[in-house]
Amino acid sequence: MNKNKKIITIIISVIVLFFVYRIYIIYSSIQKIQAINSMDFQYALDNYKKPNPDDIPAFAKKFRINENYEKDLFTFFNAYRFDSTSKNEENQKKYKETFEDLKYKITFNLDDFKNELIPYLLARLNDNKDMVFPSFEERKSLPNAPEYKTFENIAKYWVFISRFFEEQGDNDSSLLLFYGIITLLMDYETQYKDNYYPISEMNIAELGCDSILVWASRPKPQNIEMSKKVANALLKFAKTDYNFSNYLKKRKIEFEDSMQYSLKHNFYPHLSSLYKSKMMEEALNYIFEDPLKQADKPYYEIKNYLEKYTKRKIEADKFVSTAYYSNLGILNSTFLLHPEKTVYENIISKKSLYLELLKRAYEQKLAIIELTAIALAINSYYCEKNTLPKTMEELSLWFGKELPKDRITNKTYIITDTGFTLFNEGIYPLFPLSLGEEKKYESEDEKEFAESNHCFYFTFSK
Repeated sequence: MNKNKKIITIIISVIVLFFVYRIYIIYSSIQKIQAINSMDFQYALDNYKKPNPDDIPAFAKKFRINENYEKDLFTFFNAYRFDSTSKNEENQKKYKETFEDLKYKITFNLDDFKNELIPYLLARLNDNKDMVFPSFEERKSLPNAPEYKTFENIAKYWVFISRFFEEQGDNDSSLLLFYGIITLLMDYETQYKDNYYPISEMNIAELGCDSILVWASRPKPQNIEMSKKVANALLKFAKTDYNFSNYLKKRKIEFEDSMQYSLKHNFYPHLSSLYKSKMMEEALNYIFEDPLKQADKPYYEIKNYLEKYTKRKIEADKFVSTAYYSNLGILNSTFLLHPEKTVYENIISKKSLYLELLKRAYEQKLAIIELTAIALAINSYYCEKNTLPKTMEELSLWFGKELPKDRITNKTYIITDTGFTLFNEGIYPLFPLSLGEEKKYESEDEKEFAESNHCFYFTFSK
């Protein structure tokens, strides 16, 4: 009897110990998940500095628009992009009316632009120095970047002002003002600590390059040299821009800084054991180390890897959502059965990136800039020879250097004899896959949305 009691006692003790251990694992997992989810917030909260709208590049400070006209600028800029070169008379009329209306609302001194900003931009254009990117350590002492909207409004204002230079026949100044938007992008990347962010950079590039494409869509025979200069400057920017791996390194450093800050202040007691664990090592290898080995390869070479990485993040999002964030909360059976797996999946979910989107945005930014340089080269070629080049090889030979291929597909841009269009596939899935391929749309609204908002292309009219 005593022997049986001892056996039963041992069995009960083992069961109790097992459940105590499981409860500890579950409790510990909850704490680790909360720590991972909160440490960035705590770090940002304690180190937050409100963006200063005056922390913009010095050369642009005097040439900003009153915020009361932001809505008007938005309307004007869209009309400029899509209606000013339209063959539809109604669209052209709409654009002219929009410009005339805004013209009498906004007060400015064009001489200030001509005597101060334009000479500065010309000097920047003629400067042969490469962009200098501060080290990660140096960036810590730099100011926070103003909100993206600040740069956007400056860019749209300069597009508006450039129209007055066009009216005076000063197309060089008009083009330089558009190039000024690209100099804003250069300074955005090099003068602040809380960048690089590919999507914001892509948007700034679009603001400037869209406008240059409008400028280049009609022959400018008096401005061949300026066109070539800006084209070369754009190609140099694309060639010397930071590597995409720098963005990943920045994210990795931010993660490590946040982790060390939380450990130092002991905000989350269970974070220390997690930080030293094999689990964290494996997760960080997946999130940062493996992508860093791939990041700077061409997009078309690593497309499958990027999509696989992103798919893994989405799977982790779904697992954590089901296991931990469901209506049943921690009582969910998936979490109770797999608490440590839930911690691991939560790290992947919260700290990994939509890598395919970000890499594509980075490449798209550079592709937009390169396509714009090619458009300027085409304009200059036509103005000099009174005909369009038949191939990109012919254009490259005339230009004096090999012009880039499409960064997304690695295909050579296509030149057509009539209704010339230069097309880049772009970041959004509504794009046709190649020039001339008909895209099937579900509705006319979808087609109009795709063509007016997402298509980035160049059409030259003789």
